[in-house]
Amino acid sequence: MKIAIEAQRIFRRNKHGMDFVALESIRCLQELDHENEYFILVAPGEDRCLEATDNFHIVELGCDAAPAAEQPAPTAGSSGSGAL
Repeated sequence: MKIAIEAQRIFRRNKHGMDFVALESIRCLQELDHENEYFILVAPGEDRCLEATDNFHIVELGCDAAPAAEQPAPTAGSSGSGAL
């Protein structure tokens, strides 16, 4: 089976809670699953904390791939940047 995992923030230098959860989950899968083929979707970053293996491929995306539902919505009177 081919499986894609969106983990675009794991290569950033200042990781946060879910970044660590995703990174450690992927590392565990690398050790446990040698049958399925994984594509780890990441944004380019300075901290190359994960290495590709025979069945784990790192795919660097050139843009923000987060779904629109994850992006903050502009509020009335805001500049539209999503900043609150």
